[in-house]
Amino acid sequence: MRMNRCSIALMAVISISMMAGRSEGQGVVRIVPEESTSIYQEADGPSPSDLVVPTELSSEFKDEALKQDNGTWKDGDCQFNCGPLWSVYAGAVILRRDNPDVMGPLPVDPIVLGTPPFDVGTSVGVEIDARRRLGERNELQVRYFGVAGWSDQFEDSGTIGPIQWEAFAGYATRLHSTEINLRRCWTDRVTVLGGFRWVELNEKVDYEINTTTFGFSADFAQRAGAYNNMYGFQLGTDVLLWDRGGPFTVNSEVKAGIYSNLAKNSGALESPIGDIVGDGRKYHTAFLGQLAINAKYQLNRNWALLAGYQMLWVEGVALVNSNQVDALVAGDVDTSGSPFYHGATVGAELRW
Repeated sequence: MRMNRCSIALMAVISISMMAGRSEGQGVVRIVPEESTSIYQEADGPSPSDLVVPTELSSEFKDEALKQDNGTWKDGDCQFNCGPLWSVYAGAVILRRDNPDVMGPLPVDPIVLGTPPFDVGTSVGVEIDARRRLGERNELQVRYFGVAGWSDQFEDSGTIGPIQWEAFAGYATRLHSTEINLRRCWTDRVTVLGGFRWVELNEKVDYEINTTTFGFSADFAQRAGAYNNMYGFQLGTDVLLWDRGGPFTVNSEVKAGIYSNLAKNSGALESPIGDIVGDGRKYHTAFLGQLAINAKYQLNRNWALLAGYQMLWVEGVALVNSNQVDALVAGDVDTSGSPFYHGATVGAELRW
């Protein structure tokens, strides 16, 4: 009887040992008393929590999130087509000033037969546009363009009866514009902007006439100038017109503003019988509107080429037109001028 009990106990021990051996091969939970108490479980793949980037390490992966999207560089913090932190554009502006309405010489209109045919044509200036992104959808812009080289001159001579005459006339004008705008990305295709703008528009004209009658000569000289300094605020929109997912895009920009214009006129007449000098100044409300269409080709991550066409019209400014003399005689400044400018732009943009 005792022998049977021993046999049964021995068989039980052997069975438990064999079952323990099979359990290790099948990956069943195992407890190791000598080590810290823990449970290891086999898995088919990594847990979803293993793919989460810790907050303190997220900044290290920010550059990897940078990608190109339809020619616009975006980072992980942007939901819209945000640009880079900085962008600087530099190029040439080729503007035409339409034929100006210039006053004719006062003392000898019958001799010179009216106003000389000034045609200032087109002139090349410089344009600089710098932008700095502020957060996800805002951008600060500083833009300048200026053209200082419009000019034309006229020379003529002739004889009327006993009078021989020689005439010279010169005309010059310039335009400078500086603006500071806050731009906000309203949607991925529409940007609204508002800011301050300063525009300087100046003109001058000179006449010199020499007449000879029966051996006696008389010299006449006339000089006139018009100066405008416009300060004010503007609003505008920048709309993305063409974007098919490639490096080529087209946008249209419209801006308009109401300005306080400090307008000045000056004139001087030198003749054998005496000199006459007059000048005037006053503040007047002026308007300026601008329309531009620009095409951009993104060469790589940092560089792009741009070309476009713009139109600029101004109302309520002083010019050296025929109304200036009457206004000066009355002690006033004529501000009925409305010059129009248009032309092409071309340049390159650096972004980083």
